[in-house]
Amino acid sequence: MRFSSQIDVLNTLLHEFHEILQTESSMLKQPPSEALSATLEKKATAAQQLESALHDLETLLKPHSNGASLMDLARNNAFSAISDSLQVKVDDIMKLSQACHDMNISNGIAIQILSNINEFSIDLLTGKTTAEVKLYGSSGEKQLHSKSQSTLGKA
Repeated sequence: MRFSSQIDVLNTLLHEFHEILQTESSMLKQPPSEALSATLEKKATAAQQLESALHDLETLLKPHSNGASLMDLARNNAFSAISDSLQVKVDDIMKLSQACHDMNISNGIAIQILSNINEFSIDLLTGKTTAEVKLYGSSGEKQLHSKSQSTLGKA
């Protein structure tokens, strides 16, 4: 497969992955649903496809790149020797790849925050005591607050 064809495949897969990340981000802003699990499965499949396409591209470039990544090659002066349209495609891939990375990090942070909230809620409901929490008093200074919680009752 030619370099330009590999770039087209990678571009298509990155767009699909970006759409999945946007869907995941939207779902994280709503109450949990089973659709989120389906989106996570699509995300895993898309990530595997991206990894495979990137591996194919690296295999294609390996004899000519001395082990340099696509990003390294795009920054090389020799990159200007390829066609303008191919340069634009590679540049678009670099930007889209960074956007996917940033959105995936953002979604991961949101998932971690939701996990922490769920864990705290479960601890609160079950009466589990939590470690001392640093809070700010009315004067704006940090204070340690020991949380001893009581259960809501027994059913």
